Amino acid sequence: MIDKVISTISKELATYLDVAAGLDGDGASKIMVSHLFNASGEPIPTDIGITLVNIEEDRVNRPNDPYIKTVDGFTKVNPEIKLNIYLLFSANFTGLYDEALKFISHVIQFFQSKSVFTTANTPDLDPSIEKLIAELHPMSFEQQNYLWGMVGGKYLPSAMYRFRMIVVQEGLSVEAVEKIKTVQETINK
Repeated sequence: MIDKVISTISKELATYLDVAAGLDGDGASKIMVSHLFNASGEPIPTDIGITLVNIEEDRVNRPNDPYIKTVDGFTKVNPEIKLNIYLLFSANFTGLYDEALKFISHVIQFFQSKSVFTTANTPDLDPSIEKLIAELHPMSFEQQNYLWGMVGGKYLPSAMYRFRMIVVQEGLSVEAVEKIKTVQETINK
């Protein structure tokens, strides 16, 4: 599911870049979903890179009722998991720092103009996702230093976004509870 979300975001961003940056259909070739650096420390994405840097469970919005109504009664399922994913958008235009700044600005403008993704405004979005919310996730200098040290490379112009409400629900029945068909009343005297 995460791969489908990132693919959809990449396609939507490419469409936006076609118009905003005047790429005339070349936006998709400017975006690469990948690690930031190879084993020797060289940057992998040549233009705009999208990298998954964290996955967390949103425990605040966790449902309590693990029962789903069926024809025969109810079935108990494990509660759905709501995930937040953190994506780092980085710009690497070798020798063209001003181009990197221009494109990372386009990324920020895109998510400012479209911060909520639904199946109504994003046809490629997986139908199991009701709503995907993009939020800029600012980092302190210390956090940025840690992140870039963790990924093993030098800083590139970048912006991190948190995407909320990716719901994971396999729907496998753990236990079936049959529907009540008759009620008997017994009075003890």
